[in-house]
Amino acid sequence: MPLLPANFKKDFLALILLTVIGLIFIRFFFLPTFPSTHDGQNHLARLANLDLAFRDGHFPFRWATNLNHGFGYPVFNFNYYLPEFISLTVSKANLSFETSLKIMIGTAYVFGSLFWYLFLRQYFKFLPSFCGSLFSLSAIYPLVIIWVRGSPGETLALALFPLILFFIKKLSQQPTRLLFFLTTVSLFLFLLAHNITVLFGLPLIFIFSLIQRRSWFITFAPFILSLGMSLFFWLPVVLEKQFTYLKYFDSAGYLVHLPSFWQLIYSRWGFGYSVPGTADGFSFQLGPFHWLAVIASFFYLKKKTSIKRIWLFFALIFLVYLFLSLPISGLIWRVLPFLNFIQYPWRLLLFLTLSSVWLGAFVVQQKPKLGLFLSLSAVIYALIIAKPQGGFNWPDHYYYLFPFTSTVGQEAMPVWFDEAKNSRLFDSSDKVVGAVNFNLNLWKTQKHIYQVTVDKDTVVFEKTAYFPGWELIIDGQPS
Repeated sequence: MPLLPANFKKDFLALILLTVIGLIFIRFFFLPTFPSTHDGQNHLARLANLDLAFRDGHFPFRWATNLNHGFGYPVFNFNYYLPEFISLTVSKANLSFETSLKIMIGTAYVFGSLFWYLFLRQYFKFLPSFCGSLFSLSAIYPLVIIWVRGSPGETLALALFPLILFFIKKLSQQPTRLLFFLTTVSLFLFLLAHNITVLFGLPLIFIFSLIQRRSWFITFAPFILSLGMSLFFWLPVVLEKQFTYLKYFDSAGYLVHLPSFWQLIYSRWGFGYSVPGTADGFSFQLGPFHWLAVIASFFYLKKKTSIKRIWLFFALIFLVYLFLSLPISGLIWRVLPFLNFIQYPWRLLLFLTLSSVWLGAFVVQQKPKLGLFLSLSAVIYALIIAKPQGGFNWPDHYYYLFPFTSTVGQEAMPVWFDEAKNSRLFDSSDKVVGAVNFNLNLWKTQKHIYQVTVDKDTVVFEKTAYFPGWELIIDGQPS
């Protein structure tokens, strides 16, 4: 069974058109500047430190040596870095970090619509699949992620989601070695794309696999293999968070960031931050035409339809995650302790977007004229309002010297690090303090070798934040 739909010419044209429209949406990436976003510089700084770790042969990536004012920071031990790794690979073509990250984000965004088209074609004809993919391009929250928040991991995870569903669907129809391999690899990449999206998205993917009603091996094996391959990342996330500030985080503190229902209906495009209450500085809206498509899908559902089970799957995703996104779900957030990983509940808007794409395509299938009008209107609406605030353009050297932690809440900070006590050394370029003479032999991300000379008993201080895994060896003897 071929991976691509049978009517290749028409489908190829659709993919070309979606690519062109997607490029129009990300037209600001063609400017020489990088968009000013909440976390853009943080990810560029991580990219620079990932480059240092790569050059030093520090595998798997754990430590960002220049962050935290040169004390180092275990950001790669807990925070996803697949987007940065892909960008690092692109940068090896003699491209700047800013250009490389823009290419990664833009490619993920555009390819996400192409993956949606391939997946939707498993259930719908040409027009519904094409219009559904337009809904994926014109959804407001993914554009907020790109132009306001600057979270490349969410953009990448959003693109991988329909690709995984596509491979699972094809694997259920014809279990070949190639499809099994592609399903496993896409799941593996998804597991490394964005921690929070994985936490809430992987159960949905697994349920989708279950409802394909195929053999247990086909259902479970890709998940088991991909989870096993990603343990190098997820085991430290789970087992070593006790050594960081993350263990003190309380999900109840984020309940004030649950958006109101009316904010999901409409909230103005902006570039501010999330604040308690309803005065948030950026938009939480799903998109007016996406809302109309979702509502219409409930009215046009026929009792006897071959895709009712899949419709129910996406409709339930929408309803469940809509509930979890609203203040009325506060009790659930308090009862389930693992929810504190999400930090901001409005991140669940990602899954409202995902479900609205399929439901929108369903409406086009049932009522082509209405669905076409809604999808085209959604594109026009999004093109009008979605834009970046401005941009900046810094050389790579700037990101190598980025002094902060690259995390908003310092959640990966080792519990032993006293920020107030060590602040006197924040601006110091000295790697070792307290020695009369200091000779540096080797200073890599994961290994520091140097000689010190003192004329009396004294305390020699190395400018490195302690974290389990660091070992001190003096004159060849562990200390």
